[in-house]
Order: sequence, then C-alpha cells, then structure tokens
Amino acid sequence: MFDTALGERTAVGVKSHVLYGRLLKDEAVWELLHAESVGEIAERLRHAPGYQAHLETLPPRDVHRYDLEGLIKAIPLTEAAAFLNYLNGPRDAFLRAWVERHEADNLKSLLRWILSGRQDREELRRRLWEVPDSKLPGDLLLSARDFPELLETLRGTRYYRVIREPMKHLIDGESNLFALEMALDIEAESHIHQALWVLAPEDRRLILPLFGARIDLINLYWLYRGRRFFRMAPEELMNRLLPCRYRIRPAQLRAMTRAQTLEEALELLSQTPYGRVFHESAPQDELVVERDIKRFLLLSAREIYRVGPPAFHTAMSYFMLRELEIEDLTTIIEDVRYDYDRRHAAVYLARPLLFGGDNPWQ
Repeated sequence: MFDTALGERTAVGVKSHVLYGRLLKDEAVWELLHAESVGEIAERLRHAPGYQAHLETLPPRDVHRYDLEGLIKAIPLTEAAAFLNYLNGPRDAFLRAWVERHEADNLKSLLRWILSGRQDREELRRRLWEVPDSKLPGDLLLSARDFPELLETLRGTRYYRVIREPMKHLIDGESNLFALEMALDIEAESHIHQALWVLAPEDRRLILPLFGARIDLINLYWLYRGRRFFRMAPEELMNRLLPCRYRIRPAQLRAMTRAQTLEEALELLSQTPYGRVFHESAPQDELVVERDIKRFLLLSAREIYRVGPPAFHTAMSYFMLRELEIEDLTTIIEDVRYDYDRRHAAVYLARPLLFGGDNPWQ
C-alpha cells in the first residue's frame, strides 16, 4: 500500500525546493537597493523567477508603493494555499495556524483604521493579508464603522472572546490599542505553539529549534518594548507575555522585568540562550533589535532547510525564509521611495549583506 505520509512529505519537500531556488540572490538584492524608484524595483522583480508570476497585474508605469507591497505580501500566503492541498492532519493544522496569524494582523489594521477615523475602506482592503480559507467575515468587518460594530461582527469567531474585555476600554474612550493588539497576538501565537506540539515527533524535532526559538524571541521583544516604551510594572509585563516557552525560563523573564534599568535587563538577557542574538543591539535602537531577531531566524531557517531529505521541515523553513525576504523587500521599497542612504538601509535588512563593513558596490 502507498505510504500517504511519505508521499505527503515528499510532495511538500520537493515543491519547497523548487520555490527555494527562486529566492533572490544577494546580487539581486544589491541591485534593488540601487534602484532609483519604486517603479524600477517593480520592473526588476517582474523579471525575477520568484515574483514574475505574482506581479502580472501591476501597471507598467506609475507604480504606487502600497500596490507593489500588497502584491508581494500576498505571495507567501498564495504559496501556502497551494501547499495545503498536499497536507493532512497535524501538518495541515500547523501550516494553517502559521498563515492564520495574519488574521490577527488584519484585525489590528482594522482597529487602527477605526481609531484614526479614516473612511476609505477600499484603500484599507488593499493593505490587508489575503489569508487562505479564512473564516472571518471580511466584507462585514471592512464595513464596521466603530468598535462596538466590529466586536459584534466578530461574535461567533475565536477572536470574540479574546478582544471582548480589552475592547470595552476602547468603547469607553481609551485611545491606546496596546492591550487589544497584545491579546490578538497572544491568541495567534499560542495557536501556532499548540499546533507545533501536535505534530508527529520527527516533524516537531526538526522545526522546534526554529519555531520554538521564535516564540522565545517574541517574548523577549515584547519585554523590551514593554520596558522601553510603556514603562510597565513587572507583573503586568509578565502577564502580557506569551504563556508558552522554549529554551528561556520564566525565572529569567521575571528577572528581566524586575531589572532597574533597560541596560541591566539586556545584561541579564546576555546570560540566556539568546544572548548571542543581541550582542550588537543597542538598547535605544529598536530597529537593530528587530533586525537581530529576524537575522537569527533567517540563519536558523537556512540551517534547518538543509537538514536531511526534503520533507515537512523543508517547507516550513522555506516559508520562514520567504516571509523574511518579503519583509526585506518592503524595507527596500520604503528606503528607495524616500531616498534613504542605501548603506544605512542595508544594515537593517534581515539578510546579512554587509560583510566586514565593506560595501560591495564601491
């Protein structure tokens, strides 16, 4: 009898190998950084194997930054939808949890839109993620005029119970979305973590170093932001973190929340398994902190991608790499659009393009 599990692993592994070969090479990224306009970036991507089929609807001239970003942001989810046709059981559930986290991103965008009082919902629609098989009532959510209407539209979904309490503060006039956005992120990330532990032992063993570390790094990033920007009390900050862990201990997180200064908290962080991730991060440079997290995930995904024969871990590491490439592209598009210094811009990419401080284009 045909081994369906083996066929499933082989199908997604081989498909991810093909897609991996279409990721941008470093030279192509340098060329994009050199572009004179967003239109030139779009034209170069039209000829890149991993993008040409996805940019066919983009107008040849006067390309708007949001249109280009919207199309490239959709690529990982379009690719994931094709993979879901090959998967069953826990693997299907894990990939779905991974892509469904963008539902939380969409809800956060809707909340910000309502809070800002902006009216053009079609412009908002262009900025939202197209999540495969999403059960959310998209058109009704886009038509919601205020927070009570948005909350009522979500009744019957798994997000209703998550945002019901923090939403009350917004309805009563609070203008800070922090608690509500955190609640949505915790729901999405906890869903991924739960799906991770339902995977077969071999699948979990291979991808846990990547997705488990990602959970820890999210907690460390939230801890950093909570301390630096919101001056949160230690217990409140601990309650805002994800309830799941991988290699970092709750006692280490508590010690960092109680540190007298941010510098002291970062010194404690250096004693955790993730100290080497942040060895170049300046306490006051959030962009470097974000960059260091993304770079660690990128290098980890590359390592896991190369382990053993093509299988489910190959696909999931590819999706991590694909999303990080898209994030770098959105950074480059913004840098070119506003004519930022290219050398400075390259420093903040997840992809480590600068070696030894040298600029290959000089």
